[in-house]
Amino acid sequence: MPTPHIAQEVFLLSIWSISLVLEGAIGVNYGRVADNLPQPTVVANLVQTLGIKNVKIYDSDATVLSAFANTGISVIVAVPNNEIVSLASSPSAALTWVQTNVKNFFPATQITYILVGNEVLSGDSSIWPSLVPAMQQIYSALRSYGLDTNIKVSTPHALGVLAVSFPPSASVFQPNISTSIMAPLLSFLSSTQSPFMIDAYPYLAYLADGGQNIALNYALIEPGAVGVTDSNSGLHYSSLIDAQLDAIIYAMQALNFNNISLILTESGWPSEGDPNEIGASVANAEIYNNNLVRHVTVAQPLGTPLRPGVEIDTYIFALFNEDLKPGATSERNFGLYYPNLTQVYPINLNPTSCQFSTNLALSYFGFCGFLDFVISRILSLEGAIGVNYGREADNLPQPTVVANLVQTLGIKNVKIYNTNATVLSAFANTGISVIVAVPNNEIVSLASSPSAALTWVQTNVQNFFPATQITYILVGNEVLSGDSSIWPSLLPAMQQIYSALRFYSLDTNIKVSTPHALWVLAVSFPPSAGVFQPNIAASIMPPFLSFLSSTQSPFMINVYPYLAYLADGGQNIALNYALIEPGAVGFTDSNSGLHYSSLIDAQLDAIIYAMQALNFNNIPLILTESGWPSEGDPNEIGASVANAEIYNNNLVRHVTVAQPLGTPLRPGVEIDTYIFELFNEDLKAGATSERNFGLYYPNLTQVYPINLNPTSSQFSTNLALEGAIGVNYGRVADNLPQPTVVANLVQRLGIKHVKIYDTNATVLSAFANTGISVIVAVPNNEIVSLASSPCAALTWVQTNVKNFFPATQITYIVVGNEVLSGDSSIWPSLVPAMQQIYSALRFYSLDTNIKVSTPHSLGVLAASFPPSVGVFQPNIAKSIMAPLLSFLSCTQSAFMIDAYPYFAYLADGGQNIALNYALIEPGAVGFTDSNSGLHYSSLIDAMLDATIYAMKALNFSNIPLILTESGWPSEGDPNEIGASVANAEIYNNNLVRHVTVAQPLGTPLRPGVEIDTYIFALFNEDLKPGATSERNFGLYYPNLTQVYPINLKPTCSQFSTNLALMEGAIGVNYGRVADNLPQPHVVANLVQRLGIKNVKIYDANEAVLRAFANTGISVIVCVPNNEIVSLANNPSAALNWVQTNVKRYFPATRITYIMVGNEVLSGDSSIWPSLVPAMQQLYSALRFHFLEANIKISTPHSMGVLAASFPPSAGVFQPNIATSIMAPLLSFLRSTRSHFMINAYPYFSYRADGGQNIALNFALIEPGAAGFRDSNSGLHYSSLLEAMLDATIYAMRALNFNDIPLILTESGWPSKGDPHEIGASVTNARIYNNNLVRRDTVRPILGTPLRPGVEFDTYIFALFNEDLKPGATSERNFGLYYPNLTQVYPINLRPTSQFSTNLALS
Repeated sequence: MPTPHIAQEVFLLSIWSISLVLEGAIGVNYGRVADNLPQPTVVANLVQTLGIKNVKIYDSDATVLSAFANTGISVIVAVPNNEIVSLASSPSAALTWVQTNVKNFFPATQITYILVGNEVLSGDSSIWPSLVPAMQQIYSALRSYGLDTNIKVSTPHALGVLAVSFPPSASVFQPNISTSIMAPLLSFLSSTQSPFMIDAYPYLAYLADGGQNIALNYALIEPGAVGVTDSNSGLHYSSLIDAQLDAIIYAMQALNFNNISLILTESGWPSEGDPNEIGASVANAEIYNNNLVRHVTVAQPLGTPLRPGVEIDTYIFALFNEDLKPGATSERNFGLYYPNLTQVYPINLNPTSCQFSTNLALSYFGFCGFLDFVISRILSLEGAIGVNYGREADNLPQPTVVANLVQTLGIKNVKIYNTNATVLSAFANTGISVIVAVPNNEIVSLASSPSAALTWVQTNVQNFFPATQITYILVGNEVLSGDSSIWPSLLPAMQQIYSALRFYSLDTNIKVSTPHALWVLAVSFPPSAGVFQPNIAASIMPPFLSFLSSTQSPFMINVYPYLAYLADGGQNIALNYALIEPGAVGFTDSNSGLHYSSLIDAQLDAIIYAMQALNFNNIPLILTESGWPSEGDPNEIGASVANAEIYNNNLVRHVTVAQPLGTPLRPGVEIDTYIFELFNEDLKAGATSERNFGLYYPNLTQVYPINLNPTSSQFSTNLALEGAIGVNYGRVADNLPQPTVVANLVQRLGIKHVKIYDTNATVLSAFANTGISVIVAVPNNEIVSLASSPCAALTWVQTNVKNFFPATQITYIVVGNEVLSGDSSIWPSLVPAMQQIYSALRFYSLDTNIKVSTPHSLGVLAASFPPSVGVFQPNIAKSIMAPLLSFLSCTQSAFMIDAYPYFAYLADGGQNIALNYALIEPGAVGFTDSNSGLHYSSLIDAMLDATIYAMKALNFSNIPLILTESGWPSEGDPNEIGASVANAEIYNNNLVRHVTVAQPLGTPLRPGVEIDTYIFALFNEDLKPGATSERNFGLYYPNLTQVYPINLKPTCSQFSTNLALMEGAIGVNYGRVADNLPQPHVVANLVQRLGIKNVKIYDANEAVLRAFANTGISVIVCVPNNEIVSLANNPSAALNWVQTNVKRYFPATRITYIMVGNEVLSGDSSIWPSLVPAMQQLYSALRFHFLEANIKISTPHSMGVLAASFPPSAGVFQPNIATSIMAPLLSFLRSTRSHFMINAYPYFSYRADGGQNIALNFALIEPGAAGFRDSNSGLHYSSLLEAMLDATIYAMRALNFNDIPLILTESGWPSKGDPHEIGASVTNARIYNNNLVRRDTVRPILGTPLRPGVEFDTYIFALFNEDLKPGATSERNFGLYYPNLTQVYPINLRPTSQFSTNLALS
């Protein structure tokens, strides 16, 4: 319920990136304090009709929850305030509550949150101490029922929990709840990855203020509201809701909680109030709620000034007016609807950047419109009006005056022609985006000098950013229309500037481009004939466009219809056509069929066509200059104040509010446009017109009236592929179980994705309400009829999709199956049929839920070995594949491939393809692609990458893959070698692991990119024709007996935003403090034979790094301790270190981490202050060399960094390093998503204890060890190693770092020691290391009691005994091997047996 609270807030724009990823959706509060509301089933239908996906209720009413069952709508339920105390101390009460109110309804009703109370901390204070305990009890109950990964626990607050909210940066929680309640509450939210929920009502603040200080448009989120700037943070606020939300974030930060996400659980505006309730009206309620929806879904930038780009789920208060609510009249009038289901006012709950006409779905031009609209989803820009601020004049106002003028005009974007310091300072803290420029005469010097580029960016950009919001650096101006001696230096200079931006970590905020004159085109009429000048088309433009594409930067063009009109002399170009006047006749391009009603559109499309002619289809445009002169020489026809006023006003409307936005070739794609120019410039050379393009005279008088306040919007569509395992459910058989039985089987197996080969109604009905995603198919023989008939496509989608969706979660329609490997008469109809189906989906508003694609056999490739030469068959490459890929790219759909290593192995006859390579077996030797340098250890990866390379050959680099079929037959004809139950079991189990939990996921060409994979097939199909193998690909016989065991439940959960589960692989430390070790290449061979995938060394030795090249083994390298100080303050030294020790070997040698020193904080304290700076310098160097995505930076610590480690929950860092070094170090690790590295040796603890208190089996990780229970946390520890690791995690938590993952970089046990070194023996070493390996590799994943289920990469110390190590005898005897390659004791580095579950939480 709304609680009055004043919050006048202020901000300036912040560009700090925050790694909080939320889905940002609109929901609604369904309150029921009324006696006249519709039945819940009616309400559920209404919510579905409105397209609302999220609903929040204030209890857990069974009738309501049942009404929302099987609707696909997410529901938030609540524990009433009066039940909190009883739940707080009673686990059984919590279990009963969850059983009764949640488990009985889930998953049919998609409950996503349990709210414990409502605005508890603004009510009865006797409940406050019970709030967090009740939340913990509810969470424990969810865990008991296995529901904690699906349902989160939180509680909503009123803004009254803040003691201070103005300015936002000063915000803190009320002192009576801050440390006693809020701190543990926030700790709970952080540890369970739950959001902070806030009810924020700008209306109540406006009401309390009485309209004295808070402007109504500021409260109503109106565009153009002046807003306020927070004097502490410099952030600017243009809406009160943003200020209120950021006040909450600042209050959390004051308690050292920086990364907890927000949900706005209530916000709204009343449509009626008492006489004293100012502002309560239907008009204001309509404005506020419509603005709120746009603000959190499509406005740019999303998020708040303190967290830009972070979307916030928002729940409007409320769905209905509630007649029984007590209090003021406004309390009963927050609803969007009256109880009789009449709207109180119109509201658009699903805003988009443009409206799509359903008539297009039935017209001949239908798909052209659709295709171009969808391109807009890829090429969307903010579509704003900016202005060029040229200064070739001696009478202009001071820059500070100009900055004030620009702000007054509401202009958000300014472009200048240099980097004048006075100008940049004037625009600081204004919220205005600024484009700066490298002068043409500096390009050559920058092109070949990285240091010059670093200096340029430091001096002209970094010194001003982010106070001045620099968004682009333009390298030169119209370079390719000027001095040709500069041309070869243009792209190298851009690349140098971009590398410098990366070095300073500015590349995500600032892009690099260069503006061109239209003269770069050799032909521009008709637009479809647009091509670049031949002297730049092949030599300069392709690499230039490639740079823009790879850096996601726009092509910038200066276009002046006036100049074309002037050159034509008014003979052929009509003035109204040049002036963008409505009603201009225009012309139709005879090649494309597109109609042009304005010259500017024709000029822009000519540029797009010229890029397309070079196979660059998706680079966005910015119109960096366009304008019309207000005065000219006598021969300069058309130059007049009247025409300038008409042109520039029309230009503004054309690119911001006219429909359709964009151009005929890219409809719906908005184009940022910069008017040339702000002022007349009296010193410009040339014709009179050159000095008269300004909107203003230098004395600040307008030359003519102009409206510079356009509306801005943005498309946003993301294709999130969830790397998962699915199964093909083929039915070419006469003995299969009924579909309902099959659906039950699939559910029991935990399979979430099924693909069928038609749209059988019985099958689709069987999968209804199962939560399983289904891919359906258009049979090949229906493709031709669909290709030319929109009506047929509409009927097909209605009959086969719409009638079943959303009860059956259809996610893809595949048009045909392996069409391009079959009847060629169908081929020309394939893409048109896909387009028609897509248009039909859009007609029914299903295109956001259901994608369209088609699966291919690997036979579409003309070459696939090595993968880097992958190309499509020449008879389909350009004629079919290019438009097909364009369709997939535009609709953000996946390329589907059926890939069978079995068939390649069969065709090869086992001559060249090793069986283990085909079976995805760990340890397969594989091969290295000599062109790319990428190493392939499995045939499936090579096949997939060959497909990706084939797409790249057609200039499609970013289309995702789905592996729609892959499998291995369990039986075959005598000549079908390799077809056996054993091989099928090995292949499919390996395939599941390979695409779900192996590290790195993805393929060598796309590492880390997960691929949805569908195993072929669920059943053996007895009616399939062909060889015996064709009938024996099933996982099951038709009688539901397994053909062989398979685990189809991969782990795909995540510990936290930053703490991703690892494979939990075993690595080894390869120390070399010895004089008798084998040569590095011998060691590399040994490591490969052992199946070890990870090696850590203590330097960056060249011989070692070369020995591990092309082995597929990941290597951790190290900066010696004595080099840290020199690297800490020297960027050049860091660049040189990375170049010499990393870049020259990578990627042939798969370096994954650079360790900065070894156990630094347990050694020479003079190095300590340099540790984090050295890590930061090396990270910047990695960014400069574009390596930071592949290589991380950390540093390993001994357990000596802890001041306390027993019990684990008391773990804290040493006081002399905790805040001074560890806090910034952990902050660095978090921001770079790197691991905390710890060296933990239970042996040393056991030795120091003398066997008095620490049992040997507890130290040796032996199953059955009694262990102990931490009295603070209640967690049980059955091994000393677990306790050590959790003590480290607790120490990080004590500094408010809860989400940083661990790597156990050293652990081992000596096989020999001095007489006093108890426990050092071959037997104990064998037991410890074998147990260590099993603990960290077998399933189920154990983790630690504090982080159950989280796997840890573990590096055994050490590979060899090292005879030159100083110290006790044990130091020289940690090796698994003697230097002569004899094992010290047997060890299994790839165990498959189950490890004791005693390690799990008790």
